[in-house]
Amino acid sequence: MNMRVHGRGGAGGSGATPITHYTSPYEVGPHVVLTANTLLLIAAVIPASVTFANIAFHVGIADGVNNSDFGIYNAAGALLANAGAQAMGSATFSSFAAVQGSQTIAAGLYFIAWTSAGSVLGVSYDTYCTGFYYNASFGVSVGGALPASITPPALALNGNNASFALS
Repeated sequence: MNMRVHGRGGAGGSGATPITHYTSPYEVGPHVVLTANTLLLIAAVIPASVTFANIAFHVGIADGVNNSDFGIYNAAGALLANAGAQAMGSATFSSFAAVQGSQTIAAGLYFIAWTSAGSVLGVSYDTYCTGFYYNASFGVSVGGALPASITPPALALNGNNASFALS
């Protein structure tokens, strides 16, 4: 997956909090509408260790009724951080506090996932770059919550990618 890394620090001095944003190299494009109780899953290579307490993505089509969730799995398939099942009722770049709190992850392969109890929520993506893995109907979820673990898929190049951020 082609990615650009944006790094920006605080105002300087002690206590400045760096924010790192990983995203695909193109701006938000079309939307993929989630299928109820399945996962949209992409593979992402995080190029450096990052400490974060918030996760974010662009909600392309809002769903203020059904619970939905967004999170990150490690290469072994364990859920590391997620937003928790909730209605995502604003179509905008949305940030969520990770249920698991602040943590540091090492550089490496991760899986970014979305799920919903309904078939309304749209995740923005782009088709301008090639990703390592993309599946709009991966696995099973219940009640709009991501499962605690997944069986990691085999990687295969494809033409879709989605933006996300860790801060």
